[in-house]
Amino acid sequence: MTEKILEKRYRLEKLIGSGGMSNVYKATDLEENKTVAVKLLRQEFIEKPEFLKRFRAEAQAVTSLAHPNIVKINNVNFRGNEQYLVMEFVDGLTLKQYLDKERVVDRRDAVHFALQILRALNHTHSKGIIHCDIKPHNIMVLDDGTIKMMDFGIARIARDKIQGDGENTLGSVHYLSPEQALGEELDPGSDVYSVGIMLYEMLTGEKPFDGKDVNEIAQKHLYTHPTPPREINPQIPIGLEEIILKALEKNIKQQTRYKDATEMLKDLETFKNNNNITFGYSFEQKKEKVKMFNTNETKYYNPNNLTEQDTEQSEQEYEDDELEDDELEDGESEEVEGKSLFVPILSAVTIVVIIAAVFFVVSLVNDAFGNGGGGGSTNKSTPFELENLIGMTIDEAGDYCKSKGLVLEINQDAIASEYEANIICVQVPAAGKKVKKEQIITVTVSSGMPLEVQVPDLLGQDYKTAQSVLEQNQLEYSLDFVQSNSYSLYQVCEVDPPVGSKVAVGTIIKMKVSTGMDSIPEVEVPNFYGMNITDAQLAAQHAGLILKINPTAENSSEPKDSVIRQNPAKGSVVIKGVEVVVTLSNGVAPMNEVTVNITLPEGYSGAYIIELRTEPAVSKSFNVESNASISFTISGTGKKDIIATLYTADKLKNAVIGVVGVDFTTKDVDKSLLNINGAFAAIGEKAVTTQEPATTAKTSTTSTTTTATETTTSTSTSSETSTTTTTTTSETQPQPPETSDEEPVIPVFAD
Repeated sequence: MTEKILEKRYRLEKLIGSGGMSNVYKATDLEENKTVAVKLLRQEFIEKPEFLKRFRAEAQAVTSLAHPNIVKINNVNFRGNEQYLVMEFVDGLTLKQYLDKERVVDRRDAVHFALQILRALNHTHSKGIIHCDIKPHNIMVLDDGTIKMMDFGIARIARDKIQGDGENTLGSVHYLSPEQALGEELDPGSDVYSVGIMLYEMLTGEKPFDGKDVNEIAQKHLYTHPTPPREINPQIPIGLEEIILKALEKNIKQQTRYKDATEMLKDLETFKNNNNITFGYSFEQKKEKVKMFNTNETKYYNPNNLTEQDTEQSEQEYEDDELEDDELEDGESEEVEGKSLFVPILSAVTIVVIIAAVFFVVSLVNDAFGNGGGGGSTNKSTPFELENLIGMTIDEAGDYCKSKGLVLEINQDAIASEYEANIICVQVPAAGKKVKKEQIITVTVSSGMPLEVQVPDLLGQDYKTAQSVLEQNQLEYSLDFVQSNSYSLYQVCEVDPPVGSKVAVGTIIKMKVSTGMDSIPEVEVPNFYGMNITDAQLAAQHAGLILKINPTAENSSEPKDSVIRQNPAKGSVVIKGVEVVVTLSNGVAPMNEVTVNITLPEGYSGAYIIELRTEPAVSKSFNVESNASISFTISGTGKKDIIATLYTADKLKNAVIGVVGVDFTTKDVDKSLLNINGAFAAIGEKAVTTQEPATTAKTSTTSTTTTATETTTSTSTSSETSTTTTTTTSETQPQPPETSDEEPVIPVFAD
């Protein structure tokens, strides 16, 4: 089905995903002229109430959420023969596809991904929702490193059998928690267990529990402790291994595992700020029967975790999975202490589905359709521009959000920043973004200036060893080679700041390195910036230097694998044979905020609007008499040319101001192509100042007053009564500046 239009608004263009209950299409929202994803319930399920309940339950699970790391539902329709969800279109790879490509993920990237997943789960758990199907297939990775969590389908229909035991058939079983395997009660810790498995897989390239079929893998979740990840990848820091193993603790009843995303998030944030930290957690590596909850209640249980069929799309993946009954081959018996792991699961499916569906349908009616039900948008409030909360206290931000009908969510973990303690230093969404009433605004407060560390004792160490020690302590360094009678060749002979000093993380430590008693030939470090790896290696070899490549590429608008930073810096004088460390671009431009100020001309009156055609467009209304300039805060990546347009307040007239060039990487703003004077000359109203009439005399008099802008004549025709005032505009009144012939932008007038 392509080119079909739903409700004269959503044009279906391309099938991008297919599952048990629905198909997902890339579509165009004709009303808002943007790309969306439409999940359309299959026609054969329209008349089946159980499918309708499950489909609507998924909608309710997501429409009650508002988080930057969760795929957003824009609209829903549960009427007639076309029932569908309209979702945010996410263009990227699934984490599964990313892992297939990279196999082992760089430690910083893995922590970055896991933090975003945990923040999303922290939000869902706060709403009383357990995802129950956290796995790489349900995580989208965008080009800028942002992740989006998706697929909140809670219940699936059972089919007749498991189709084989390949990777696609095993599906979610690699990521399910022990309590899911037994059909026991779930809580937020069940999602945490799945995150621990994904973090393990990202850092080692291996799943902690694997086997030839579903039962064997599920059995390992119950009985087998994972191989410590450092035994597979020794580069994993001890603290990070502790976090993974604590997330994979089996017995949630004894609270040895993180109880929710908040606990794990706190430890992971702490590790991010100090990679050398250890938590002192201990783990018993022994086989034992896992003691689970013994209760008849099952909360948000999603049985399809065991036998899901994964459908991957090269462009994008939206899944709608199916539960399949376990069918063993003739004569084969897979048992766990005398009975199959699937017996309790399948026996509970019917009750579980009813409980989950009823809960969500009731919530759906209360929340999404509280104004009378039916399809359409769940929030029709007018979008407005979010102010900058950074620099505010929590109370100030709370007052602002309350006045605007927004919901303030406070990240429980403060982070080090240049702001004073308890001052907001991060906000999501960013200032200037369009938001609606009841939208959640998440803020993080500062814990004060960056963490301090002691300058380690480097004297007498080989300079390469000293470099590694500084990197481990999150300190930068510079090198200066000097002759020394006291230290041998390449030993560190002086450190500034001195050993033992307390300095902020990221401080540059100046090291003087001995060349011994004899001088060694010196060379000037070339400029490697912008070179690809091959050219940089040739240049280093020609200069008699050794090129060392930082294994972690960084965000940059420069081409992928080109040099964006080097140490020592270009022009530094070093001895031959010294290592020059270069950092490469990953080709992903960093997202930055830039402020654009537009100075307003004098001599005009009235209300106007200036719009910057960003994506989405931003605009500000103002009164020209009371504003000297208008300021915009916009965010983006790379270099962009942004059109600026001036409108009258009623938008009946407009004139192009020009083009502002923005480099979001360097935060440079080029306003040379703006012609604000010309735009106002085209549609602006000139300001006219009228002077008060002269005081009426007892006898007939004539008073004339002349100013730089006008001439006023007041004539009294009666000694006590009639006064006539005539105002004329002088030829000396200043006119708006003429547009220069060299201006590249010509204002366009439009009625």
